[in-house]
Amino acid sequence: MTTRPARVWAEVTGGNALGRGQQPALSWWLPEGCSVQHAYQVRTDDGYDTGRVEGAIQSFVRLPVFDRSRRSALAQVKVWTDLGESAWSDHVRLESGLLGEQDWHARWIGVEEAERPEQGSRPAYWLRTLIDVPPAAEARLYLTALGLYEAFLDGSRVGDAVHDLSFDDRTWREAVARDVDVTIVRSVAPPVRRVQEIRPAAVRPVRGPGDGTDAFVADFGQNFSGWVRLERPAGGRVTLTHGEWLDRDGDLTTRHLDVDLPIFPERLPLGQVDEVVPAGNGDVFEPRFTTHGFRYVRIQGQPGPFGPNDITGVVVHSDLRRLGWFSCSDERVSRLHEAVVWSLRSNMCDIPTDCPQRERAGWTGDWQIFAPTAAYLYDVLAFTRKWLGDVALDQRADGCVANISPCPPAEAPGPGRGPARARGV
Repeated sequence: MTTRPARVWAEVTGGNALGRGQQPALSWWLPEGCSVQHAYQVRTDDGYDTGRVEGAIQSFVRLPVFDRSRRSALAQVKVWTDLGESAWSDHVRLESGLLGEQDWHARWIGVEEAERPEQGSRPAYWLRTLIDVPPAAEARLYLTALGLYEAFLDGSRVGDAVHDLSFDDRTWREAVARDVDVTIVRSVAPPVRRVQEIRPAAVRPVRGPGDGTDAFVADFGQNFSGWVRLERPAGGRVTLTHGEWLDRDGDLTTRHLDVDLPIFPERLPLGQVDEVVPAGNGDVFEPRFTTHGFRYVRIQGQPGPFGPNDITGVVVHSDLRRLGWFSCSDERVSRLHEAVVWSLRSNMCDIPTDCPQRERAGWTGDWQIFAPTAAYLYDVLAFTRKWLGDVALDQRADGCVANISPCPPAEAPGPGRGPARARGV
């Protein structure tokens, strides 16, 4: 008997743009030293078994096991090759989630607002509830929102870092039910995560605009998508401005990215500004619900001294598996390829975008051109399938697709678009 298959992984495949009819599919690498597969067998710990299946296929072998909601199973593969029968592979978990509209029996909720604040001034609300989980039990949280959200369980962020939370119980109010007409869609793409941290290559003092106070510019030596973590913000209001270029005095400028078109009465600034009001207790500032595209950050209002150890760049994008690398004897060509990789990484934050700093929109032509190159570098299959579902849902009845997907109302191509949707996790 040979060793087990070197690697086994699962993808969610099939179905329509609303996620109906999806099934898991397994792919695997042959054991080391094998060159030909003659047959395979797949089994799960809850009774599914293909038996021996003759053939060389080892990619996207579909398993019809998503026959009911919340089905969870562990799958294994073994193969027969030119070196004989292999051992069973490691387990791969398959979980169907919620498959039907009737499974989402919770109500949409929101916050009662006497007057809706203007765009850019809206608060981020905390919603909470109490649940009882039996000791040593396993539980699943099924959650979605019309927008971005974070979930915490007993003060710990679900799926990521730990935060200590404290609130004045007197400030909590009852949530109110909302009427929301959307179809909930399961996302098949990998989640967006913090994937890397970068220390600045340099931090330089600059003069503040107008008031003559000191400021600092941090140079991370590399354009990327994400944000910064500021250690112990102090003083009054601290303003972080993100951008990709410096002016002749070495200060940050974003004028080349401002929107200056005849249809607008005045230039529209790029933005990418975070404002921090320090609590004075030594907290660390790290923004939520945003990403920026930048190499440089201007820090205004933070008392000195200020150096590279006081700020960290956090690279944020869809957590895709790297597949391909390239290097050669000509350093210039290697650097060009590295720039291509970073350009891709800066434009794959849940959808393929045109740029990470201004529009950040899913222009359909951009990914159409670049997807073959991206597939050499990263496993973009599930990422692309998820986005193509957005494209299909934005498609008009006459077959025309939107210029941008997901398509905001202002860019909608006209009547006959598909139904609204929210992606559930």
